[in-house]
Amino acid sequence: MRGRIVVDESVLRKNFLAVKKKVGKGKKTIAVLKADGYGHGGAVAARACRGSSYFAVASADEGEILSEEAEETRGKIFVLGETDGEEKARCVRLGIGFAVQSAEDAESAQREGRALGVPVGIHVALDTGMNRIGMKSEKEVYNAINIIKSCKNLRLLSVFSHLADVSDEGFCARQRRRFLSLSTPFSETFPSAFLHLSATGKLGAEDYAFDGARPGLALYGYGSEGVSPCLSVTGRVVRNSYLPAGESAGYGRRFVARRGTFVATLSLGYADGIPRSLSGGCVLLGGKRRRIVGNICMDSCFCLSDEGVRVGDEVVFLGSSGEQTLTAEDVALAAGTVPYEILTGWKRLPVVRLPGG
Repeated sequence: MRGRIVVDESVLRKNFLAVKKKVGKGKKTIAVLKADGYGHGGAVAARACRGSSYFAVASADEGEILSEEAEETRGKIFVLGETDGEEKARCVRLGIGFAVQSAEDAESAQREGRALGVPVGIHVALDTGMNRIGMKSEKEVYNAINIIKSCKNLRLLSVFSHLADVSDEGFCARQRRRFLSLSTPFSETFPSAFLHLSATGKLGAEDYAFDGARPGLALYGYGSEGVSPCLSVTGRVVRNSYLPAGESAGYGRRFVARRGTFVATLSLGYADGIPRSLSGGCVLLGGKRRRIVGNICMDSCFCLSDEGVRVGDEVVFLGSSGEQTLTAEDVALAAGTVPYEILTGWKRLPVVRLPGG
């Protein structure tokens, strides 16, 4: 085996319960399971987040897979992103809710529901400053309200928006005011619809609580107090070589030994999810941090080692070895990216689930 991903479901469950407590009693928790549960396995994450009010995904494909693999999600899934006509039809057929971002979107949802003779659950997306999706003006809001009111088989479940930068309190406050302004007409017209604005970065912040929250990264152990990482990634040593001074390792001869040194070839590369920009970062080998050297290859990479390293030794790319730990935040910092990309980027590796919770 070249490597594996290990997910500790009991830790994920503890994270969910901690997050649910922060969201607050009587408020809805919308567990974000996009990108196969942020790389942890959508069905695994769904089981660990049982009791969530809703489960959010990025596409009709993700929603269909999740509804088939995780019984606890059925009737509770909704697609956060944009959907075209074909995707809307699939969602309606499967009983999956989805976001609408215009009056035309609502009309399209109505047509799909009418064709199948079933009610359609929709979630209205508002653009309060992210400039990604959603209704941005009062005119768009009232046009959508008129359409939804006139469509008897449409059921407005929620109204939501996305915070663009939780570190900028001033901008967050402006987004909150904008959200209130645009969502109030929906609340007055459809009082059963719930409002959600906050995600991981604002969990427990009363001003942003509204009727619920959409935790994502916090479920997987990052971005919030009281949670712990629950995913590790390991590979193995496939060769340990002594390089005399002047010898190089890898494409482009990016690493050239200044003096005699041991270099280990590791079993994972960028096609497995190791960012090429991680060269210069670290892995854990034998309970020690070892610097990644040379250009990362498609199927392998290199790290500094010593004569005690053996072929077959476990290498930790994410997780713990001895007293050392590498988190997704550590790896992201070294690679110049964000933890989200690290967690969701793993490919080709079997997933081992540690049950519990």
